[in-house]
Amino acid sequence: MDMSMRMRILLVALLPLLAFVAQSTRLYLAANQEHDIAESMHANITVLDSLSLAVHELQKERGISSLYASGGTERPQVESQRAHSDRTLEGLALALAASTLPAEKTDAAVNALKELPSLRTSTDAKADPASIRKGYTALIKGVLGIYKAAIAAPSTKGIGKVVTSFAILEEAKEATGRLRALASSLVAIDKPLDIDKIRQLMELHAAIDGNLGSPGLALGAEAKEALAKLAASENNKEAERIFWVLIAKSSAGGYGDKARGFPYMKG
Repeated sequence: MDMSMRMRILLVALLPLLAFVAQSTRLYLAANQEHDIAESMHANITVLDSLSLAVHELQKERGISSLYASGGTERPQVESQRAHSDRTLEGLALALAASTLPAEKTDAAVNALKELPSLRTSTDAKADPASIRKGYTALIKGVLGIYKAAIAAPSTKGIGKVVTSFAILEEAKEATGRLRALASSLVAIDKPLDIDKIRQLMELHAAIDGNLGSPGLALGAEAKEALAKLAASENNKEAERIFWVLIAKSSAGGYGDKARGFPYMKG
């Protein structure tokens, strides 16, 4: 009986300790899991950073390639831009190799990039500018699919919202790039626009505004200020002016010498 009483006293004394051990174990496992997620997120953010740089250069390459096929620029400009693209693609390949994103998603991006040599060959042959733009757009879309995998990946401390915001901004940037490539080519050709070209211009213009005004954007004060400065920049104002010149003169062409320095070509 005395032994039983001692055991009961001992168990009562041990209960707080057992609870503490159980809670500590839960906290340790949770912290360890969060650490693993954080490590994975760091690798994924590195991929997205490299992805953004590569896509930016590919967008510029799309624009200069379309312009070259339209007779609006010279071969050295095309070669220079290709060199910029290749440097960023090397960085993207290294980042993808170290990422924890699903292989099927990263493989899709790698497969999309396999079309780049044939697109460059078409550009060299001065093929149809619209076909060149379409090919680059499909390639870029395939590469941007990595964002979907990054958004679906486990995240912590609100980073998932940041990744979603990055994806929305990339969509806005892609719409800008497509508008840049299309408009610079149309200005170089300097002919009346059919209803399909006008529709494309308007849809891309609307896509930029729609993404930048998306409620899904979770931006800090600094990022909002940077976007506001970009919208108020002289370069953006000039791009807007020339965009509306294209629309206003679409039935006749003759967009004017000033339109040949189309700002979308600059970045």
